[in-house]
Amino acid sequence: MLSDARIQAALTALSAATGSFRAALATAVEQVQRHVAAHSPHDGHALRLGAELGAFAAERINVDRFAQVFAETRSVEPVLIEAVERALQTLEELSALGAELFVANVPPAGCLRDTVARALEQIGRVFAATRVVELAKSQPGPDPERLRSLDALPFRSWNKAQRLLAPPLVVHVDGADLYVGGLAEFLDGGQKFVLVVRGECPPAALVRLITPDVLVAQSTDSECLRRLAACNGPAVAALVPEGTAQFIHDPRGGQQLWQRLAVSSLPQTRPLKALGGFSAAQQAAELDQLRALAAAPAADQPAATAAAAAPAGPEAVERLANWLINQAGIE
Repeated sequence: MLSDARIQAALTALSAATGSFRAALATAVEQVQRHVAAHSPHDGHALRLGAELGAFAAERINVDRFAQVFAETRSVEPVLIEAVERALQTLEELSALGAELFVANVPPAGCLRDTVARALEQIGRVFAATRVVELAKSQPGPDPERLRSLDALPFRSWNKAQRLLAPPLVVHVDGADLYVGGLAEFLDGGQKFVLVVRGECPPAALVRLITPDVLVAQSTDSECLRRLAACNGPAVAALVPEGTAQFIHDPRGGQQLWQRLAVSSLPQTRPLKALGGFSAAQQAAELDQLRALAAAPAADQPAATAAAAAPAGPEAVERLANWLINQAGIE
């Protein structure tokens, strides 16, 4: 999947955002590990913990590592030990994924919405893991059930800060499975999606996602991803085959819808056959909707092109890293 040239083009266009997240994640892992190392065992504390926990510790956790974190704790619940170890391991595993953390594949006849939800839940494990470390260090000890509930963190449970810091996601999907309506629930904060479409697809599928604050682009050219990468708010773009509508809706274009929406190309003929579960009538209706939305009042001028915002710089890495570290309760 990563060998698809369009996926590589998308990852390149989004490299500032994905690179910021990866750097912040790596920094958070390093800081957590450094904090753990700073709490070295004293007076055989690790040996006492191992003896008290018995086979549970020997088979399931690193007692020395746990003792470093809780060197001053004389009585520790096994579930707490397990939660901290699992959180640290999660951060390390996700950091090791590299670019794969930001790519998802919808299998043929699969559900686009569900695939995206699972991919975002995977990213949410970063936020959940840092929260677990924070709670595990709190006094009095956290509720074990609450720790277990943080093993995964679906998008609906993300807070405002997490939604603003979320990295972009590149999704490989068949055109016949391009049911984009389910993505609306995820277009919040700074969340961005690039849909790399395989094969024939409905000519104007993304028109359903146009709302005032969301950048929506559909194009055969990956150049449109520069606009998406520069956008500060939620955004979705689809790299589609020839013969489809080409348009971009940029919230920075103006107050009026026609100022924000620019249509550069429309199919020469109306859809005449069904595509997967999309009837010809549904496809034609989306094209008609696109034409209607783009129509400007006769007395108005064409929309001006908004200047692209500067890509994320080193300060974005520092901001995200600090947030993750603060969530872990590290000073």
